[in-house]
Amino acid sequence: MLRFFREYGASCPDELGLMAAMLTLPDGNTVVGIAGCYSGDLDAGEAALRPLRSFGSPVADLFRTMPYTEVKKMLDWWAAPQQQHYWKSSFMREMDDAALDAMVHFVNRKPSPACAVVLEFMHGAMQRVAADATAFAHRGARHSFLMLGQWASQAQTENGLCWAREFWEAMRPCLGAGVYVNYLSEAEGEERIRGAYGVNYGRLVKLKKKYDPTNFFHINQNIGASKVAA
Repeated sequence: MLRFFREYGASCPDELGLMAAMLTLPDGNTVVGIAGCYSGDLDAGEAALRPLRSFGSPVADLFRTMPYTEVKKMLDWWAAPQQQHYWKSSFMREMDDAALDAMVHFVNRKPSPACAVVLEFMHGAMQRVAADATAFAHRGARHSFLMLGQWASQAQTENGLCWAREFWEAMRPCLGAGVYVNYLSEAEGEERIRGAYGVNYGRLVKLKKKYDPTNFFHINQNIGASKVAA
């Protein structure tokens, strides 16, 4: 299924956003799911989704016309409150079979049913923008990898962190230095923030010094005004 996702995405139209996930459903079954959102003509969307809907023998086909706000709520059941979280993410250098094998291996031994893996497919208009046109520089990235560690209580944290760190190390040969900044945790450090902004980091430091020299806006992944431009 993941190989199909990789191949299918290579030729899908701009109007189709795609992601794949390996997660455990509320009924206890662990599945591979492909989510898509076609924003355009309905007939063209049906044609674009036909190869996806006919691949293999899906246990469920939830594609239908719906408001975008409903699309955004479809995984709310997974994001339950009062959970312990440890996430790691990076853009992938290559999504080869070795990377897919590693994902399947670690999903099959995850310490909590709430742990999950997500692959976001990036394409279309966002890749036709120059890397230095906005703060986001990684316009050539094709896939974003998210390892989502989640468990119910602090008693599970040691096992959860062990799984997550082993998983991350196994994936490192397939991952690049870049990452989507909103997927970073507070403790990942300056180098990861630099990686999130890539070639634009130095310019952002200069803007920070000019418009926020006191570092008033300091929450989340901070570009400190005291940093020296790279």
